[in-house]
Amino acid sequence: MTATPPADGPHRFISSTLALLRAGGGALRDLWLMLGVTLALFLVLEGLYRAQAAIRGTGRALAQPVVDSTLH
Repeated sequence: MTATPPADGPHRFISSTLALLRAGGGALRDLWLMLGVTLALFLVLEGLYRAQAAIRGTGRALAQPVVDSTLH
């Protein structure tokens, strides 16, 4: 026996969105495509930026922490 999702809530939204995408949802499909491409481009550029910073040694993660002398 399988559990049925509730009539309202995120399950209904997700299933209706997927149904629209499968039916050739037009503008909604294009919106999801643009969001996906934008996110992918951002992730690629972020990766390139971090690689460049690591090669140059200017990345934030590679910098030495600043310690105040009054703490010692």
